[in-house]
Amino acid sequence: MATPTEHIAIWILEASEVEALREPNLINRRLDSSVFFEVMTARNLESVDIDRGMRFLVDRRLINAVGKDGGVVTYPTTLGEEYLAAHRSNLVATQKRDVERRQDVRQRWYPIIIAILMLVIAYLAYRLSVTSHTATLP
Repeated sequence: MATPTEHIAIWILEASEVEALREPNLINRRLDSSVFFEVMTARNLESVDIDRGMRFLVDRRLINAVGKDGGVVTYPTTLGEEYLAAHRSNLVATQKRDVERRQDVRQRWYPIIIAILMLVIAYLAYRLSVTSHTATLP
């Protein structure tokens, strides 16, 4: 199954942002071919996937490109940074909801488990009292 274009676009934006933070000067930045090669190997993507993600970003004006000797250097636009921030906040909210849902499930099971334990303890206490009464009879 093909990786969704939006995911690839996010990975490209993240890689461009990391490269921009590593080297603020466009002249000294690594070319996209080396930056995106890392994304391709880490995410098991092909160059066609990167092209699809870049098309997505360029069509929405989320990334800028500057020509450099031997290649291109990209960096996120203001819209791209906002898109990435929105994605990250959505991801955090989703993770928070998942944690809350797991806690709710646990809280639903606690009374059931306690009730079962109480039944087992009551049964064992009953069995113990019955065997102790029968043992004392002549």
